[in-house]
Amino acid sequence: MALTTGNVNDHKPVKELLQGQYGQFFGDKGYISATLAQDLRESNVILVTKSKKRMKNKLMTVRGLAIIA
Repeated sequence: MALTTGNVNDHKPVKELLQGQYGQFFGDKGYISATLAQDLRESNVILVTKSKKRMKNKLMTVRGLAIIA
């Protein structure tokens, strides 16, 4: 668990919380960026979120898409 103030970028605690983990994790779309998703994927972590409007949904598995649909 990580508590941060409102002015902290959400990407940092996500990387720290998922360090050493693997599999699928679910989160709010505020936690995702293309760079973060790629970094996590290289560590065998899939962050399942809805995509932001400007992001192409190329980093999520079909199963992940079905779960959030």
